[in-house]
Amino acid sequence: SNHDNSSKQSIIDAKKKKKKPPPPQGIAMFCTGGIRCEKATSYAIQSKLFPKELPIYHLEGGILAYLDHVAAKKEDENEV
Repeated sequence: SNHDNSSKQSIIDAKKKKKKPPPPQGIAMFCTGGIRCEKATSYAIQSKLFPKELPIYHLEGGILAYLDHVAAKKEDENEV
């Protein structure tokens, strides 16, 4: 029907107007303890999965080390 065609056309037009997301500025990998993300970072770099100009980071020590760091920082702020 005519209504179906106009609906399809409006969806196509909306998709054409949609902006492309900006290219990534870097890749960050993280995991619980830091070992898996360190291995994944090394693998990603060695396998050339991403352009070499795209920096790849990993959270050293994982989320657990980050949480310890944040907690220690809060304790230091509270002692002031």
